Amino acid sequence: VGVGLTRVWLGVHWPSDVVGGWLLGALVVAVAVWTHELRRPRPRPDGAAS
Repeated sequence: VGVGLTRVWLGVHWPSDVVGGWLLGALVVAVAVWTHELRRPRPRPDGAAS
């Protein structure tokens, strides 16, 4: 957050660029977590090894 704010303060980026970067980063993290959850092995209900 601090780096993004300083980029706007220094005039190197527009605020919309910084917010867009934050949103894109959040989307990448969300997709990575979602993919990890889909691929994670689930325990079987009967307790048997898979």
